[in-house]
Amino acid sequence: MTFYTPTYMRPSYLAVCRKSVQEQTCRDFQHMVIVDDAGIGVDGMFADIERHAANMRGEYVFILADDDRLMGPGCLENLKAAVEGLKKPPVVIVKNHKWGKIFPLDWEAEPRLTRIDTGNFVIRADVFQENVGNFGRRYEGDFDFIRCLWDQGYEFAWIDLLFSAMQVGGKGRTEKEIMQEMGPMKVKILRSFSTLRGNYRKGQVVEMPPTADWVRAGFAEPMEGAVSGQLSAVSQKGVSTETLKPAERAVGRGGKRTKQ
Repeated sequence: MTFYTPTYMRPSYLAVCRKSVQEQTCRDFQHMVIVDDAGIGVDGMFADIERHAANMRGEYVFILADDDRLMGPGCLENLKAAVEGLKKPPVVIVKNHKWGKIFPLDWEAEPRLTRIDTGNFVIRADVFQENVGNFGRRYEGDFDFIRCLWDQGYEFAWIDLLFSAMQVGGKGRTEKEIMQEMGPMKVKILRSFSTLRGNYRKGQVVEMPPTADWVRAGFAEPMEGAVSGQLSAVSQKGVSTETLKPAERAVGRGGKRTKQ
């Protein structure tokens, strides 16, 4: 699996994202973190994927947003077993949790705008490479891509597995902009240190100021979903972070499998 993560000025959320990948029990993955230094935006991010496609080494590709995380250390292992049991279909649809809902909102149905998310589709590498130019040059460019695959008649396999979850609704904003709107992020201190604001002890849970960068410096780690005064949708709804065993079911769409 290639996890493809574009990121722009969100170091704390990226740290949680990367940790969720590194904790996978299945080590058969590549995590590509593409740093956007210029602020090309979400539409620019979709346009930029084609430039990096040749470096993707995984048998499948999953776009993991920097403000998302994988749901438990065994989710990749479970997904791999399910996909191999289905003889490696071209397009795999999984579930993700965001905005207090489980996406896709329409299960075993054709993709519709606002009803399916980037975190719902896992694409076999040969199909991804052949169609990477079909990402739309707009905010909804991921929908343009998955809709194009559906319209071409690729087989879709639907696997009932909660694979990823939103940490925060970034919508293209930087971490500083998110924190200014939502309040400071709660973090757990990993090693004691002092600042002009005071002394911080290992194990302490505190609010990290919007201008601080303790996570990237290695002094703290974000508390998952913890923002002052507002927990993420995952925490609010009580969705378990335990790995869920997938219920496998494939749904044909034209039967196009290519390059088996």
